[in-house]
Amino acid sequence: MWFILLWVGLASGIGLRARTHNIQLSFPHNPRARLAVGECHGIAYPMNVHDPKECRYISGFILDPNKRTWECEFIADIIDLLRLRPHGENTTFLDIGSNIGSWALPIAAAGFPVVGFEIMEYNNELMAATLGTFGALYPNVTIHPVAVSDVSGESFCIRPAIH
Repeated sequence: MWFILLWVGLASGIGLRARTHNIQLSFPHNPRARLAVGECHGIAYPMNVHDPKECRYISGFILDPNKRTWECEFIADIIDLLRLRPHGENTTFLDIGSNIGSWALPIAAAGFPVVGFEIMEYNNELMAATLGTFGALYPNVTIHPVAVSDVSGESFCIRPAIH
Protein backbone atom coordinates (compact mmCIF):
# COMPACT_ATOMS: atom_id res chain seq x y z
CA MET A 1 0.00 0.00 0.00
CA TRP A 2 1.24 3.53 -0.79
CA PHE A 3 0.36 6.62 1.23
CA ILE A 4 0.74 9.79 -0.78
CA LEU A 5 1.20 13.35 0.43
CA LEU A 6 0.51 15.96 -2.21
CA TRP A 7 1.89 19.34 -1.22
CA VAL A 8 -1.05 21.62 -1.96
CA GLY A 9 -0.33 24.67 0.16
CA LEU A 10 0.36 25.87 3.64
CA ALA A 11 -1.52 24.17 6.41
CA SER A 12 -1.51 25.43 9.95
CA GLY A 13 -1.46 22.09 11.78
CA ILE A 14 1.40 21.92 14.25
CA GLY A 15 2.26 19.74 17.20
CA LEU A 16 4.99 19.01 19.70
CA ARG A 17 7.74 21.42 20.68
CA ALA A 18 10.86 21.44 18.49
CA ARG A 19 14.35 21.64 19.95
CA THR A 20 16.85 23.57 17.91
CA HIS A 21 20.61 23.82 17.69
CA ASN A 22 22.35 26.87 16.31
CA ILE A 23 24.94 25.05 14.21
CA GLN A 24 25.87 27.09 11.17
CA LEU A 25 26.30 25.20 7.88
CA SER A 26 27.61 26.41 4.55
CA PHE A 27 25.92 25.45 1.30
CA PRO A 28 25.96 27.22 -2.09
CA HIS A 29 22.16 27.60 -2.25
CA ASN A 30 21.66 27.98 1.51
CA PRO A 31 24.50 30.01 3.05
CA ARG A 32 22.59 30.52 6.31
CA ALA A 33 21.14 27.00 6.69
CA ARG A 34 21.24 25.41 10.11
CA LEU A 35 20.56 22.18 11.96
CA ALA A 36 17.34 21.60 13.88
CA VAL A 37 15.86 18.71 15.81
CA GLY A 38 12.13 18.48 15.34
CA GLU A 39 9.76 16.37 17.39
CA CYS A 40 6.43 14.92 16.40
CA HIS A 41 4.32 12.15 17.88
CA GLY A 42 7.08 11.36 20.39
CA ILE A 43 9.66 11.04 17.61
CA ALA A 44 12.70 13.32 17.42
CA TYR A 45 14.34 13.80 14.04
CA PRO A 46 17.38 15.90 13.07
CA MET A 47 17.22 17.89 9.86
CA ASN A 48 18.83 20.81 8.09
CA VAL A 49 16.56 23.82 7.63
CA HIS A 50 16.62 27.15 5.80
CA ASP A 51 17.28 30.45 7.51
CA PRO A 52 13.91 31.38 9.07
CA LYS A 53 14.20 34.84 7.49
CA GLU A 54 14.08 33.10 4.11
CA CYS A 55 11.59 30.38 5.02
CA ARG A 56 9.41 31.66 7.82
CA TYR A 57 6.86 28.91 7.60
CA ILE A 58 8.34 25.39 7.56
CA SER A 59 11.90 26.19 8.69
CA GLY A 60 10.74 29.05 10.88
CA PHE A 61 8.28 26.86 12.77
CA ILE A 62 10.80 24.06 13.21
CA LEU A 63 13.52 26.44 14.48
CA ASP A 64 11.35 28.56 16.75
CA PRO A 65 11.47 27.03 20.25
CA ASN A 66 8.24 28.88 21.10
CA LYS A 67 6.39 27.25 18.21
CA ARG A 68 5.94 23.66 17.26
CA THR A 69 7.06 21.22 14.59
CA TRP A 70 5.48 21.90 11.20
CA GLU A 71 2.16 20.11 10.65
CA CYS A 72 2.69 17.53 13.38
CA GLU A 73 -0.97 16.68 13.89
CA PHE A 74 -1.27 15.60 10.25
CA ILE A 75 2.02 13.68 10.32
CA ALA A 76 0.90 11.95 13.52
CA ASP A 77 -2.33 10.86 11.81
CA ILE A 78 -0.35 9.39 8.90
CA ILE A 79 2.01 7.56 11.27
CA ASP A 80 -0.99 6.13 13.15
CA LEU A 81 -2.54 4.98 9.86
CA LEU A 82 0.73 3.38 8.76
CA ARG A 83 0.99 1.57 12.12
CA LEU A 84 -2.44 0.03 11.52
CA ARG A 85 -1.09 -1.95 8.57
CA PRO A 86 -0.64 -5.67 9.29
CA HIS A 87 2.84 -6.63 10.45
CA GLY A 88 5.13 -7.39 7.56
CA GLU A 89 2.95 -5.77 4.93
CA ASN A 90 5.00 -3.63 2.59
CA THR A 91 3.97 0.00 3.11
CA THR A 92 5.84 2.95 1.63
CA PHE A 93 5.03 6.63 2.09
CA LEU A 94 5.32 8.77 -1.04
CA ASP A 95 6.18 12.41 -0.37
CA ILE A 96 5.47 14.39 -3.54
CA GLY A 97 7.11 17.78 -3.07
CA SER A 98 9.35 16.75 -0.16
CA ASN A 99 10.67 20.25 0.49
CA ILE A 100 13.32 19.82 3.24
CA GLY A 101 11.81 16.62 4.62
CA SER A 102 9.37 18.01 7.18
CA TRP A 103 7.06 15.05 6.49
CA ALA A 104 9.49 12.46 5.11
CA LEU A 105 11.91 12.55 8.05
CA PRO A 106 9.50 12.02 10.98
CA ILE A 107 7.69 9.28 9.05
CA ALA A 108 11.01 7.60 8.27
CA ALA A 109 12.13 8.04 11.88
CA ALA A 110 8.94 6.19 12.87
CA GLY A 111 10.30 3.25 10.87
CA PHE A 112 8.49 3.51 7.55
CA PRO A 113 10.11 3.59 4.11
CA VAL A 114 9.76 6.92 2.34
CA VAL A 115 10.21 7.76 -1.33
CA GLY A 116 10.26 11.49 -1.91
CA PHE A 117 10.33 13.78 -4.92
CA GLU A 118 11.63 17.35 -4.77
CA ILE A 119 12.68 19.42 -7.78
CA MET A 120 14.11 22.52 -6.08
CA GLU A 121 17.90 22.50 -5.62
CA TYR A 122 17.44 24.91 -2.74
CA ASN A 123 15.57 22.20 -0.81
CA ASN A 124 17.47 19.18 -2.18
CA GLU A 125 20.77 20.58 -0.92
CA LEU A 126 19.49 20.53 2.66
CA MET A 127 17.78 17.16 2.30
CA ALA A 128 20.95 15.60 0.86
CA ALA A 129 22.99 17.03 3.74
CA THR A 130 20.50 15.66 6.28
CA LEU A 131 20.57 12.20 4.71
CA GLY A 132 24.36 12.32 4.33
CA THR A 133 24.97 13.41 7.92
CA PHE A 134 22.28 11.30 9.57
CA GLY A 135 22.04 8.44 7.08
CA ALA A 136 22.10 5.83 9.83
CA LEU A 137 18.87 7.33 11.19
CA TYR A 138 17.22 7.43 7.76
CA PRO A 139 18.28 4.30 5.83
CA ASN A 140 14.69 3.97 4.61
CA VAL A 141 14.55 7.33 2.75
CA THR A 142 15.07 7.79 -0.98
CA ILE A 143 14.72 11.25 -2.48
CA HIS A 144 14.51 11.83 -6.23
CA PRO A 145 15.44 15.33 -7.45
CA VAL A 146 12.66 15.45 -10.01
CA ALA A 147 9.13 16.76 -10.35
CA VAL A 148 6.16 14.43 -10.63
CA SER A 149 3.65 14.93 -13.43
CA ASP A 150 1.25 13.05 -15.65
CA VAL A 151 3.12 14.22 -18.77
CA SER A 152 6.72 13.79 -19.92
CA GLY A 153 8.80 16.82 -20.66
CA GLU A 154 11.01 19.48 -19.24
CA SER A 155 10.19 22.41 -17.07
CA PHE A 156 11.87 24.75 -14.68
CA CYS A 157 11.23 25.81 -11.13
CA ILE A 158 11.67 29.34 -9.82
CA ARG A 159 12.41 30.31 -6.25
CA PRO A 160 11.35 33.87 -5.51
CA ALA A 161 14.06 36.27 -4.41
CA ILE A 162 14.00 37.04 -0.69
CA HIS A 163 14.56 40.65 0.30
